[in-house]
Amino acid sequence: NNNTIWKNDKPHVIYGDVIVEDGAILTIENGTEIYLHNNSWLVIDSLSSLHSMGTLSMPVIIQSDRLDSHSIIDYSNTPGQWGKIWIMSGSNNNQIEYTIIKNGKTGIHIDGINDMSNLPANPMLTIKNSIIYNMSNIGILAQGSKLQAENLLIANCGVHSLVLNIGGDYIFQHCTFANFWPFSSRQTPSIVLNNYYEDNNGNTQNRDLIRANFGNCIIDGLNETEILFDKSNDALFNYELDYCLLKTNTNYWNDWNHDLCEENILSNNTNFIDYEILNFELDSNSTAINAGSNIIAQDVPYDINGINRLNNPDIGCFERLE
Repeated sequence: NNNTIWKNDKPHVIYGDVIVEDGAILTIENGTEIYLHNNSWLVIDSLSSLHSMGTLSMPVIIQSDRLDSHSIIDYSNTPGQWGKIWIMSGSNNNQIEYTIIKNGKTGIHIDGINDMSNLPANPMLTIKNSIIYNMSNIGILAQGSKLQAENLLIANCGVHSLVLNIGGDYIFQHCTFANFWPFSSRQTPSIVLNNYYEDNNGNTQNRDLIRANFGNCIIDGLNETEILFDKSNDALFNYELDYCLLKTNTNYWNDWNHDLCEENILSNNTNFIDYEILNFELDSNSTAINAGSNIIAQDVPYDINGINRLNNPDIGCFERLE
């Protein structure tokens, strides 16, 4: 319940839950390693904030506390070993940069408010240059909240990579959502957009999806369609996908009104060097190369590895060096 800095001089191992409360800020230094035991959570209470401030050369790493390997199982890459990072309603100014989050159940769960007209002016969470992978459930679950992301990679999640649920306000620029979940069969789409829920009495409660904008993003995976539009006609359902590379059924895509969407590529090609070993940099034959918008790239001029992308930008979080 006081402002606290976790330094990188030694590992931080969490048994049970860590709860940041009473308006405190938890700051995690670059290079800090955090290990969570089975079912442990990191909870950011209302009015409190998380600042995970890694750098390109010294990222913050958040993972499970089991790193041993056996002939049958490699725990260092096994999903579902800890709970989640939960940013509760009322928490604002959360910042995550150059942070690797892996091997949990849900990477980040962020809750907002019921009244979309009272969303804060600034994002509840800003996440940049970060990687979330091997989550047994969801990479990011955002509910009625406000989130901004750039140079974000979410890969290999057992249910969804990203759920924008019960409305909200969201911007994603130069992000890669690559769901090639290798541990079992996955029938669910990688990305879900939704603007309602059913309450305990079976009544539909509508919440405005004020904005869900994706610019220069990749949405890819093993399923035929990796994005689901789950819409109530009784609330706003505003979204844009501009200069994105999408894995989706053409008929499903055409069934939706995409007047506000520009220059997207529908592709079934493999776009990555080797997704089986978690290398999601672009293959030399990827249709994402040089296919991004220069205007969007001006907002995010460097890729996740610090490479300048202002000249003929690639789609996604990685810029390919020719």
